[in-house]
Amino acid sequence: MLLQDRPRLIICFHDHFDPAAGGTSDMALRGLLCDIPAWLVPGEDPGVGRWLSLDLFPRHRASRTRRELGALT
Repeated sequence: MLLQDRPRLIICFHDHFDPAAGGTSDMALRGLLCDIPAWLVPGEDPGVGRWLSLDLFPRHRASRTRRELGALT
């Protein structure tokens, strides 16, 4: 799992990022729940993007993922 490597930053490359579904958003959400910043790059230039925050994700998804992470510890 990505978090076992103890990253200090997550960079997501995705042109149609959906906070409600998908593997890229799952990775970003898991990182944010572990206090790891996540940068979303919607194209080819990593300098063009935005910081992601927990408030972008549906509350039920964040709650479920938080419980899953808690079960792993």
